[in-house]
Amino acid sequence: MNGITSLNLYPSLNMTAIQSAMSLFNQVVSSNYYVFLPGLQERVVAGSAMMNRHGRALVVEVMKLEVKISNSGIGDIAAQYRELSESNAVTEAVKSKGMESLYFLSKKRLLSVITKAEETRLAVHALKQEFNALSLDHYASELLDYDESRLKILHAREASLQTQREKIVADLQALKAADAVLGTDFWLEQTKSLLPTPEEVELLVSIAIVPKVDAQIIQLALQRLGQYVDLIAEVAKRSSLAQAIMKASGKLTANTRERLDNQEKIQVLQARKERVEAYDCLLEAKAQWVGQVGNVLECVEIFLRECRLFQTAEAVEMRRLYDHFLTFEQMLRQVRV
Repeated sequence: MNGITSLNLYPSLNMTAIQSAMSLFNQVVSSNYYVFLPGLQERVVAGSAMMNRHGRALVVEVMKLEVKISNSGIGDIAAQYRELSESNAVTEAVKSKGMESLYFLSKKRLLSVITKAEETRLAVHALKQEFNALSLDHYASELLDYDESRLKILHAREASLQTQREKIVADLQALKAADAVLGTDFWLEQTKSLLPTPEEVELLVSIAIVPKVDAQIIQLALQRLGQYVDLIAEVAKRSSLAQAIMKASGKLTANTRERLDNQEKIQVLQARKERVEAYDCLLEAKAQWVGQVGNVLECVEIFLRECRLFQTAEAVEMRRLYDHFLTFEQMLRQVRV
């Protein structure tokens, strides 16, 4: 005889894993997480619906089996059998007849439980197999490769735009600083129509008319001026400085606009990449769900195996059969949590 009287011989059940898997699938569905991969999103929607439907069906099947076991009356039959076997109030013939009747009644009830457990086994097996057969392949390798190549291009462009921005900002600061210096009374008098040449600035510094710091500011602006306005014979008009500032500001605005657009594209592709990388979580959730339903199935199979052993046992095993039922009912209640 090999009757089970301990939960230790049943595989451990983790119904939280089933709930977590269902929660992940439901979240992916509600957020349209894989909307950019329509085929995968459709399969996840189907998987979520199947998970919820099968989850409810699993609980229903388990509860029906639990009710069948609970209503089998094996505990009462075992108690009556023991009471009758120890009784001195009846003749041996009556006792033997009564014990025989209880024995056959227990076998009948046990067979009824086995039949129901087999129905449950088949139902749980079908739930497991149907969901396990659900394909979550995204068939989007080419799209993902294209996204990856686009990301590399966009990141390279972002680096280039950032370098451009830093240069434009530096140029603009230099031009504005020179504009401020040249806006003083001295320089307004000196540069009514034309900006000073580098040689003129050096001369004014050498005779101590212009501070060296101011001269450096003007010299730097003159070096960068030609990048924004056309100079004739290296000579610039006074208005050229304002034009250069305006053009530099325009370039900075255009740079900012392009960078924002580029960054938005990067964010979209990066989000898609991260969602694809999270795809493994879906596969893991599916495996967890199938694994835990498989554990429930294994528990039912173990219960069936032991019940069939009890079918060939002597009547004195009736109490152990009742303990076996109680142990299995305790396991089944975990499924409803």
